Amino acid sequence: MKHRGLGVAALVLLASPACAADLAASAAPPPRGSPLYSPTSIVTGDISLGIGWTGTNSNLDNDSATGHVAGRVNFGLWPGWNEELEGAGVWAFSGGRFDGGGFTHTYYKTQSFAAGVLLGGGEENPFQTNRSNGFVTTGLEGVIFLPSSSFVGQADYTWGNNSMNYWTLAAEARYYFEPNTKLTGEVAWNSNHAGATNEWMLYGALEHRWSGTPWSTWVSADWRPAKVNGVNDDTWGIMVGVRYLFDQPNGTLQSHDYEVPFSQLKDTVF
Repeated sequence: MKHRGLGVAALVLLASPACAADLAASAAPPPRGSPLYSPTSIVTGDISLGIGWTGTNSNLDNDSATGHVAGRVNFGLWPGWNEELEGAGVWAFSGGRFDGGGFTHTYYKTQSFAAGVLLGGGEENPFQTNRSNGFVTTGLEGVIFLPSSSFVGQADYTWGNNSMNYWTLAAEARYYFEPNTKLTGEVAWNSNHAGATNEWMLYGALEHRWSGTPWSTWVSADWRPAKVNGVNDDTWGIMVGVRYLFDQPNGTLQSHDYEVPFSQLKDTVF
């Protein structure tokens, strides 16, 4: 977050709780034989907008507000194989800095799991002459789909400017209270990023898709305990936002996550 704005984006994209009436109206998940759970996905995706704030060592940083926009699209390649494209941009309002990046996810999917490879990268101020802090990332990822939850694992390696190269390992769990309400938790580790060796991130989020609509709202929080050159540099962040989902009219948040299962930007750069 503090070192690059993409961390503030926290692209897992999560949401606010539902009211009781909306929960009661939510549809049950389609049966496993439904076309919604076809191993070769339909063309679908989403767009997310959010605003967040960061703090350092338990204090809210002044002028730390940032905004983000993110999008993903997924389409079938051939039976069982899918391609997902994602991109995001983050604006640090106080400094006028823009960070941008994008990834491809190529993976094989069944009704119970998906696994594949990712490739992508990003840069600070990519559309200006003072562009800097570029990076390229590649790795492996997989997800297991269960009736009311799913589990995601990612392992990747990043090449950055000034020989700032590092490994990232991440494990994420998603629990669906009902098909349109999801709680997400994640733990991620970087081997050496921005001077912080063995850096960790803890992340949690809540998302709700409003029944019968393509809209969801979300709230997320993350904490990165770290030491830089022996000095405490703990940072934390919160973010709220809204997401528009492109999918079948009777789709739920859970079925949408099956069709677009991966998101990488928040894990590559904290």
